[in-house]
Amino acid sequence: MNEPTTGGWTIDSAELREAASSIGCGLPISVLFDPEQATSFYSGIKDGQHQITINGGLRPGVASWTLLHEVAHASQCERMGHVEYAAYTDAAKLRAGGVHGDGVHEVEANALADWLHRRYQPAVKVVQS
Repeated sequence: MNEPTTGGWTIDSAELREAASSIGCGLPISVLFDPEQATSFYSGIKDGQHQITINGGLRPGVASWTLLHEVAHASQCERMGHVEYAAYTDAAKLRAGGVHGDGVHEVEANALADWLHRRYQPAVKVVQS
């Protein structure tokens, strides 16, 4: 079932949950598509849900892959534990001068996003509503 999100985008939430579950992400996912946001990011767990923000200005195919990349970070957070993941990524950002985290988590997130994109496209597809 396609469900509207903020920002005028729609995602298939059942397929997104299945994709997330396939990589060990069990908590619900809240997605915000923000046309004012210049970047996309995973911001952790709030009220028992993973919080993901996607740059609403991305093309649909790029937004779909980016969403899966951020889901991979949510999976990493569940594996490491929320507090440990936040501390690790904060330290990595400091080492990188405040930009992107370190390479290890990004390489894994990219690989998982590629795999999820191949396996679940076009089911996990971001479309403008």
